[in-house]
Amino acid sequence: NLFHQILLICLLGREAYTNTLLSMQVPRNDILPIPIRAQLLCRIQLGRIDKSTTTYLFPDLDLIMMPYRGPGIGICDINGIGVQPIAMPTITY
Repeated sequence: NLFHQILLICLLGREAYTNTLLSMQVPRNDILPIPIRAQLLCRIQLGRIDKSTTTYLFPDLDLIMMPYRGPGIGICDINGIGVQPIAMPTITY
């Protein structure tokens, strides 16, 4: 089972102090279940930030003030310290 293998990789990687990078365009529970999400130390969400889009990665987030809007703007949480706004470098043509 793919989910079981991903969970094993995440758990063993955490014990061995290695990082696993997971990237998704559409976050859904049937793609990445809760036990795997619980192992994530760094969570970054770029794009539309509202209650419907943030509940998947940040279930306990009530409200965050976004200082600016535009491409490459989002929120991040590293090691469960707290959710902060983030601006990624973007290239526009």
